[in-house]
Amino acid sequence: MRTTKFRGKQIVTGRWLAGSLLRRGNRCFIIPFDGYPQAKDTEVDPETAGEAPINNPWRCAECGSLNIVQRVWADPNTGKATNWEDVEDDDCWCHDCEAHTDQIEEEELMETIEEWWGYLEGSIKEDVTGVEYDRFHIGDSDDELQEADCRFSAACQEKWDARDIESKIGIWHELTRDKSNDS
Repeated sequence: MRTTKFRGKQIVTGRWLAGSLLRRGNRCFIIPFDGYPQAKDTEVDPETAGEAPINNPWRCAECGSLNIVQRVWADPNTGKATNWEDVEDDDCWCHDCEAHTDQIEEEELMETIEEWWGYLEGSIKEDVTGVEYDRFHIGDSDDELQEADCRFSAACQEKWDARDIESKIGIWHELTRDKSNDS
């Protein structure tokens, strides 16, 4: 089930509604994800209709973008969304990829990115963080090399952890995307 994406103040009661936004001409309706209300019960003031804060937004699984849409059929007489559970591959679109892509929640994407980060080679971590391995290299014994590896890894992790989500997604996308399709 989708996380709430929009909200608006109901015209009749002044109560805030949350769900999917449907615009019909100059009128706006918020269609809740649960239940099947009548359109007259879901009309909201267009001035108040907009995106709701989302703690775990849906993102494109390919590039991490929030610039995605999902096709949902709605009954124009009732405003009832009819297929929330039956999302098919061609129902999801990423404007940045300009393609039908899978959509995943941000938490799941970040788990994937953090796992990817953990497996990166040191030279790539050097490029991403600016931390140089040579600063930690103090000798050639196994213990000294292991200590240098640990301190280098910890310094890189500290720099990585200081980045915001958008920065991490951008780096991940740049380093993992298929560049063979670029012109």
